[in-house]
Amino acid sequence: MAIILTGIYIYPIKSLAGISLNKSKVEEEGLQFDRRWMLVDENGKFLSQRTMGKMAQLQPEITPQGLQVAHRIGGEKLFIPLQAEGAPRQVTVWENTFEAQEVNEECNQWFTKKLGINCALVQLSPDRNRIAPEKYTGEDEVAVSFADGFPILLSNEASLKDLSDKSNTALEMERFRPNLVISGAEAWAENSWETIQINGITFKGVKPCGRCKVTTLNPKTGEPTGKEPLKTLSKLRNWKNNAIFGENLYPIEEGEIKIGYAVSIQNTKDNPVKTIS
Repeated sequence: MAIILTGIYIYPIKSLAGISLNKSKVEEEGLQFDRRWMLVDENGKFLSQRTMGKMAQLQPEITPQGLQVAHRIGGEKLFIPLQAEGAPRQVTVWENTFEAQEVNEECNQWFTKKLGINCALVQLSPDRNRIAPEKYTGEDEVAVSFADGFPILLSNEASLKDLSDKSNTALEMERFRPNLVISGAEAWAENSWETIQINGITFKGVKPCGRCKVTTLNPKTGEPTGKEPLKTLSKLRNWKNNAIFGENLYPIEEGEIKIGYAVSIQNTKDNPVKTIS
């Protein structure tokens, strides 16, 4: 069976709602516009749905003029310019501290009001001064945006179905916040792909993706929905004490991808995650 690209998603502002696309440019840091902005607290630490589920209620949209964010509940909208206007500042994503640029004070005030916490909107620096963990990328120096660790996350429709069946829960793919979704592969095969190609663009598989409590939130509202899918996933697909769903990738070349493009498996590796039935 042919493996096909069936979903393309970007999350322009880290941990806000995602956008489904028919096509996307692939850049060094991942898909164009993906996680190029981020909200930080007064100390410069990134904000996340892990502790602030209401971030899911804020829906970004890419327009010809810039980025627009709408509040799903209240309907208020904010326009965000594509070029930041504020001062540089130090920000932190997990163990990485690096320089980003504040967008403007209007954005800071809008998000502070909506989230109920003093925060600022920052944009990725054009200097590309954040690098993915070398222990996984080897000799390749991989630029990464505000994503947790790597440029791209790939998920498999068959894996979602297997997890839904075993957890007796109708799970939405949006819970797992992938960039690329594929169909036509066996469940969980994605963790055994060392390199794949889409439209001549090579993507390298870095490591399985460990999942957090965000997968237990309603992706539209950010409200908790129970212990699933983590309860089942932690038993079904456990690696280094992490519940695994999806494979982290990085692109070797730049280019463009579209829904319906074929996914070619170039090289495989031993699947480090063993499925427990």
